[in-house]
Amino acid sequence: MTTVTGLLEDVTQATVTSGKVTFTLTPSLDSTISGFARFSSQTVTCPIAATGNIVSLANPNTTTTSGTTSPGTSVVLASAAGWAPNQSILIVGAGAAGANYVGTVSGIAGTTLTISPATSTSVSGGALVYDPCQVTMNTVLSPPGTFYRVDVWPYSVKTSSFTFYAVLSSYDWSTIVPTPTTSPAQNFVDIFSNQTISGDKTWSGTQTFSGPLAGNPLFTGAPLAGQFNSAIYVGGGITTWSGGDLGAQINSALTSFFLPSGGTIYILPPPSAGCYAISTSITLVSGSGQGKAFSLKGFAPPNITNGDVPQTCLNWTPTSGALLTIDLGTAGSGHGTGATVSDLLLTNGTTYTKGGPGGATTADGIVCGTNYYGVSGMEFRNVTVRGFDVGFLCPNPLSFNFAWYNFELSLNNTPFSITAQNEGFAMDNGYIGVNGNGGNLVSANGTFNKVHFDSNLGAMTLSGSTSAIAHFTDDHFENYNVGTNSCGTDSAEYLNSSSMSVSIVGGEATDDCNTGSNQDWWFNVYGISVAALEISGAGRTPTSVFSLNDGANSSIKVNIPTAGNYLQNLILPNTSIRGHLEITGHGLNPRLVSSDFYLEPGATIPSCAFTSGGGTSPSCAFDNSASNSSGTIILTTGSGSPGSSGTVTLTFGAGLGKNRATCEFAGNNAGAGQWGGLATFMNKTPGVSSTVFQWTNATNATPAGVALSTATAYWIDYFCVGK
Repeated sequence: MTTVTGLLEDVTQATVTSGKVTFTLTPSLDSTISGFARFSSQTVTCPIAATGNIVSLANPNTTTTSGTTSPGTSVVLASAAGWAPNQSILIVGAGAAGANYVGTVSGIAGTTLTISPATSTSVSGGALVYDPCQVTMNTVLSPPGTFYRVDVWPYSVKTSSFTFYAVLSSYDWSTIVPTPTTSPAQNFVDIFSNQTISGDKTWSGTQTFSGPLAGNPLFTGAPLAGQFNSAIYVGGGITTWSGGDLGAQINSALTSFFLPSGGTIYILPPPSAGCYAISTSITLVSGSGQGKAFSLKGFAPPNITNGDVPQTCLNWTPTSGALLTIDLGTAGSGHGTGATVSDLLLTNGTTYTKGGPGGATTADGIVCGTNYYGVSGMEFRNVTVRGFDVGFLCPNPLSFNFAWYNFELSLNNTPFSITAQNEGFAMDNGYIGVNGNGGNLVSANGTFNKVHFDSNLGAMTLSGSTSAIAHFTDDHFENYNVGTNSCGTDSAEYLNSSSMSVSIVGGEATDDCNTGSNQDWWFNVYGISVAALEISGAGRTPTSVFSLNDGANSSIKVNIPTAGNYLQNLILPNTSIRGHLEITGHGLNPRLVSSDFYLEPGATIPSCAFTSGGGTSPSCAFDNSASNSSGTIILTTGSGSPGSSGTVTLTFGAGLGKNRATCEFAGNNAGAGQWGGLATFMNKTPGVSSTVFQWTNATNATPAGVALSTATAYWIDYFCVGK
């Protein structure tokens, strides 16, 4: 219930001593009642007492006619007739500061009433006691949206009418004037209770929502024409912004919504499935030294099914120009902007060919401007760029410390081209695949972490400053495909550096092809540091896995889990190279091979000759893992009478070191021929280009020597170090 109290006065502020106030319950203008029921208007009449108070009982009771009741929870009446527990009670002058007291009767004992809450002041004898005026709260009535029409009848003459919405437990009309402004009928929007609002609503002025907006609300019109939490919304059928296509609308929004510190542009999904067709280049540019940082974010389309990309698609329809140009920050006053491009699929056409669009387009996807700081300090998250000449083009030397996360650069002629020396960038957890090449770096220091380089038709090129370095951590390098159709010459080229250094830590590199022409190299680098890289292949032999192009020290530590022809040609130097090599776990003889190496230009595949003791027409060959530094020699005796001792000549490909090589030899009984327990192998004439060693086969039983068997293969392991 709602209790209404107050003292009524006329326009001269004289107390009204008689009359009434009526409350007529009225339905909302848009309320309906189903079935055959009919809404009946109910009127509550509250008299105006001689004291001017709005009450419920026309004839008041009084407190005891003598004495004073102290402040507390009990009051003594002259008579308790007609009173009952849970009834409201009004005592004139017993409230705080002499105001009227309004409470509830909780118990009756004789003429003593227990009341709650306690009175604030003493109650003098003869004080007037009333049952206050009460009406039912509108918020508990059904149907919702009801209100009261209030008519005021001083001295039985109606002088005023107004609407009243009872939503609180009590109102004192002495302090709150019941005008439509303070107690509206609220026919259309119930701001106090739950209500379903139907139809379109137009709101003017600034609206503030203290809680979250649930469901899927759609705001159109004026709210998007101004600031909405520093955000701009475009697309999705919004027509606020001028321009023909989405690119023009975004540019219009930037011009119209010129925030001092930038803002965020949200691209809603297109009204129909597919991509926005764009021919107007989007320009996120600070301009006029404002230093603004704009972010561009896509909303994933609804009802995403398996295989769909959770990104908003922008299709650049021209075959030249740039879809998105970014040049943020203020030249000379700062670096990073904190801006973000996220959840977008940028494409140049919607049909693709393997290895990029070829010569069909010169358009670029994302371009760094050069007037300010470009994309310095920016993040690109969940962004896919497909089908362009260059997917990401950055020639700005002031664009550094930017990062790509969970990205895809695919089906472009060049996935990225960063062509100015900078202080670092990062590409993390991404896919760079099926492009015309693996990318282009010029004097650009950067890090690639957990990036999948797959099926690119050419290598990533690295050039420019010799002080620049590219770091690769836990990346995956794989060539075009498995099968004869895609295993052409050089299809497993991954990194090609003429001057920049390369660091590879972890990850794997593989050649999926077992047919096709032998390709030349996997990593053709200026200087390289490799640690824990796993190498594997399907069977064909490269000229080299690592082709080294400088005279500086290099370090190569690789893991080779299975045997393959690529083991023969692990390193090919194009100039004199010093370095360190470690190989673990290759499939033929799992072991650790560790050595310092000195390599000269040319092939590293050795040759050998069974020069004596092999009988008639003996032969010499290697297993699949042989190199200048280590391997297994396979001696096959001929016919006639092989001896118990003899010599073998091991010739190094292009020499080994500058001085005589140091070699160790050991018998290996993995072949058909078995060496005796006292067999010995000794260097006889070591040199730079070759070494001749002598072997002797002997046993405990026959220490003087045991002749080798005819037509039998005997294995010898060797390990050589150049000096």
